[in-house]
Amino acid sequence: MPKPKFIMTFVVAILFVVVLLVYAMTYTVRFTETAVVTRFGEVSKVVQEPGLRFKWFYPIEGVTKYEATNRLTQARIETYQTRDDRQLIVGAFAIWRVKPEQTGTFFRRFSNSGPRAADHYRAAATLVEDTLRSAMSELSSYSMSELFTPVDGASKFDELEQRVLAKMKQDLEGQGERSFGIEVVQTGIARTSLPQTTTEAALERMRQDRARIVKGLQGQGDAEATTIRSRAESQAKKIRSFAEARARQIRARGDQEAAQYLAMMTEVPGLAIYLKNLELLEDSLFGRTTLLFSTDTPGLNLLDPTLWQKTSEGEIPGTRIFTGEPQERRAVASEGDGR
Repeated sequence: MPKPKFIMTFVVAILFVVVLLVYAMTYTVRFTETAVVTRFGEVSKVVQEPGLRFKWFYPIEGVTKYEATNRLTQARIETYQTRDDRQLIVGAFAIWRVKPEQTGTFFRRFSNSGPRAADHYRAAATLVEDTLRSAMSELSSYSMSELFTPVDGASKFDELEQRVLAKMKQDLEGQGERSFGIEVVQTGIARTSLPQTTTEAALERMRQDRARIVKGLQGQGDAEATTIRSRAESQAKKIRSFAEARARQIRARGDQEAAQYLAMMTEVPGLAIYLKNLELLEDSLFGRTTLLFSTDTPGLNLLDPTLWQKTSEGEIPGTRIFTGEPQERRAVASEGDGR
């Protein structure tokens, strides 16, 4: 009888061989993957449904699995020329993936770059980058003013990206021999900048534009100032004319109203002289001022204490010298000289 140890070893060996065969003859496809099964290096079938699958062991059959997720490829920054002979530094990108229904085509196109799927992705990314750089030549169809505009939504960058996407689809998603099994999902402009010479030219143009705007604003301001000045002078002339006419009216009315008082004063000249003396006296004593005057000074003769003694009843004080009587005037003047 065989020994128990031998039997155990034999069973373990059989299990090991079975495990190796199962590992070599099965493969699993995830829901995010597409598998390409090859037989002696040629594509035999493409599996898109997830699950456990069987195959012949290597080297009869092999399996290469590709992710169906999107991949990003960025082209190196390069200088492109616009339609108006301006230079623009652009960095572009493309989002792509392995087209599930053309996974076999993708394998045939890039399997010679290496045995692994990563090698195939690397070769496909290089192709996508080269195609993107070639498609960016569409930028030459646009002028700088069409790409960079102050009007919101008027820039043609979106249109440029759509044209680049269409060009890449045409080059990579053709039929038959022109197909690479690649689906380009999106293209875009990652960054833009201007060369130093273009930047200096743009700055100089901006300075000229600002100078032109300033000059226009200054001219507009001068014109408005002239208009305002003319309008103000016209209005001032009208106001002066109205004020002068009004002043003449007031002066005429004042003269008219004063005429009756002047007529009244001519009837009693002494009263007018008395009132004038009071006015002169009031003006002379206004404020805190000490003045020394002779009583002969007009307006101050009312301060002469003897004046009231020499004034007869019914006579206005200080008016005798102006009554037109020569004797009285000489007497007053003599008395004044005596004092």
